[in-house]
Amino acid sequence: MIIGGDKMYYGFHNHRFKGETTFNFGHDHGYSGNTTYNNDTPGHIHCASGITTYDNEHSHYYYFMTGPEIEVNGGHIHYYEAIAQLSRGHIHYFYGYTSL
Repeated sequence: MIIGGDKMYYGFHNHRFKGETTFNFGHDHGYSGNTTYNNDTPGHIHCASGITTYDNEHSHYYYFMTGPEIEVNGGHIHYYEAIAQLSRGHIHYFYGYTSL
């Protein structure tokens, strides 16, 4: 079953996310992925991890937990913010909202 563009399996669902990090030391990085699956209980969150795009001869690992669901258009999204881990002497910040 497809719900708002995300897959739902046995009452569990996940969300997509993507964006750009902050511009630090003359460059930024892209990131994208899917959150972990969770059920639709009130106040639920999701986790995500990954690696940014390879720019300026390096990339960064990241991990984040979303905030609780925000009801929109008959579905919900989640806000997230994170710090991309230290690589080549610097970090990047990023934030955004998941897909419906």
